[in-house]
Amino acid sequence: MNNLFFSWAICLLISSPVFSYQTQDCNCSEVFEEVVKAVEANYLPLKLEGTGIDSKVYQKRINSYRNSIKSIKPQECTATIQEFLSFFEDKHLFVFEQPEYSDEELAAFRANIKESKAEKQQLINEVLNYKGKEKLVGFYWDGTSILSVLPKGKVLESRVLRSTNSNIETGELRATFKVTDNYYSGIYYSYTYAPRYTEGGLYKKDSLLSLSGGIQWKKLNPAEIEKELHLFRNPTTSYFTDFGNATTVFTIPSFNVDYQQFIDVLLENLPLLKETQNLIFDIRGNTGGNAIYFSFIDAYAKQNLRSSQGKVLASEASLSYYERLAKNSPDIYQPVADRIKAKMGQVVDGPAYPDKEFKPSPDFNFQKVAILTDEGCMSAAESFIIHSKGVNPDVQTFGKPTAGVIDYTSVNAIPVTSGGSRNIYFGYPTSSLHKDIPKNGFNKTGIIPDVAIPDPVKDPIQFIVDYWKN
Repeated sequence: MNNLFFSWAICLLISSPVFSYQTQDCNCSEVFEEVVKAVEANYLPLKLEGTGIDSKVYQKRINSYRNSIKSIKPQECTATIQEFLSFFEDKHLFVFEQPEYSDEELAAFRANIKESKAEKQQLINEVLNYKGKEKLVGFYWDGTSILSVLPKGKVLESRVLRSTNSNIETGELRATFKVTDNYYSGIYYSYTYAPRYTEGGLYKKDSLLSLSGGIQWKKLNPAEIEKELHLFRNPTTSYFTDFGNATTVFTIPSFNVDYQQFIDVLLENLPLLKETQNLIFDIRGNTGGNAIYFSFIDAYAKQNLRSSQGKVLASEASLSYYERLAKNSPDIYQPVADRIKAKMGQVVDGPAYPDKEFKPSPDFNFQKVAILTDEGCMSAAESFIIHSKGVNPDVQTFGKPTAGVIDYTSVNAIPVTSGGSRNIYFGYPTSSLHKDIPKNGFNKTGIIPDVAIPDPVKDPIQFIVDYWKN
């Protein structure tokens, strides 16, 4: 139901000391005008009542950016327009880019990074001796390398300490960030040295950095940085923990993962699940992905998932989107395409998802089910909460309110033709969660947990176990 091409937006510009872009065939004024038209044509909340969007304030914002964006360089265009779209406070409305670089440009990026390496022990010592208050400073594992994050002038620099990639040398730059209200934006370098904008947040009690594009960095304690690299799991990989006393914790850092690998994790742990009475899902920092949770939700279901239907703004882009979906599920999506064709530019009924039947599984005996959340839970992670409670009203949520990125969902991404070789895309939500949005939605508050866990609590899992005992 929640078909996301990207779990959240890409991001804000920060100047890099290492490289400069060469791709110049992008007129940002033209890109801006195309995006403004795309918002008007496709963004459902603009057409709904009760969203709180002030059209006069928005128009003033358009005029202001229209004047200032004339001086924006091509390499700053995506970041500037992303900041413009932040007016709507909806992470399902965004622009991102996938720039094309020539072999010469990539070689230059690589050479500059190789020439600006830092010394490993100095990086380690600076982290260990850091006395400031910036939470991101520390050591991290990104699935390929152990990284350090340290202040460097007005930014934070991430550099490689050790890597499983033989082409990567110690001390190479991996990312630069600036900090705004505990949010991080900057430039991320792929392992082919291609730079792109990124943004993200530090979640799970400051132990997990979630970046745009499905990238996650797990914070390490100093004793772990010399650990054998093959012993680390990928930060996005789900895993089970036997907590004892028939209690199992299923940690799901991301729903933006390979489906078969996710299923393999489930199958490997079936014997443990069959002995489990108390099941805790830890989805802190899970910024979304796809609805792969339907692969296991029947294990604790007590009732059918009731039918649902939202609203759709009829547009040419959404017509193409629903026609694509109709090729595989014509009964659900072709009626939407037909309604869009008949009432282009108007708000119409979205997909009518039928009741989904769930029968209690005889293989499992879960007495209690909990979902542990925080402000990093977005999109598909929030959908997982809603659907879990839909099939089992006894499911309890613990922790902190979620991010609130679910009222407008099912994201479509379309190319911005004036973006040139920067390959800029516009992403927008195609439908509302249900017909009563925004009145009975979650974007303003997030999904409030049934049981709040106070900040001073060091072990939220133990908190849940103790709560159940009482």
